[in-house]
Amino acid sequence: RLSTSQLSFVDKKDSLELTGLSLNLLASATADSTLSSIRAHVNELVLDWQGLNLQVTGDAAMEESITMDLTATTNEWPIHQVLAQLPEQYSRLKPAEIEADGVLQASATIKGQYDENTMPLVDAKLLLKDGKGHYDLKTLPYQFDGIKADLTAHVDLNDKAQTKAQINELTARTGKTSVRLTGQVTDVLKGGDDNALGN
Repeated sequence: RLSTSQLSFVDKKDSLELTGLSLNLLASATADSTLSSIRAHVNELVLDWQGLNLQVTGDAAMEESITMDLTATTNEWPIHQVLAQLPEQYSRLKPAEIEADGVLQASATIKGQYDENTMPLVDAKLLLKDGKGHYDLKTLPYQFDGIKADLTAHVDLNDKAQTKAQINELTARTGKTSVRLTGQVTDVLKGGDDNALGN
């Protein structure tokens, strides 16, 4: 069991620095005498930062590579709070023409192998409520509110063409008009680099 409220995460390569993280971990593990083989069961890992909470459970093992079978869930995250904390290279994911707010909640499974050549697969579910926002008002002079969304995504960084998002339902209002959208988004990572989505 590990508990601390003074954890920091610094990634100099991507200029990402988080301080004031709190961590609670309850896990069991086995290892060989050289620590070249480690297996762990995570009963509960809770990370909290600026009120943004992430909980992880599942299994992980480290031998020549890291294998994992994990489930992650978040509490409700206000979009404006998340955007305010993003480093510059990640904030570019939101086009400057778009203003948005609302409350997000996410869950995901992370399964597979992690090493120099392989990334685990991620299947995620994203819920949005109380959304509002607009595109560039000079181009599209409409303010949308009452936005609700139920989205799922399959992320495969080993074969980016397999990454896709499913819009199970997205509803919004503008003035006296309401909009309902369903469908699938493909080529999500086509032409992208490691730090941003493609077209």
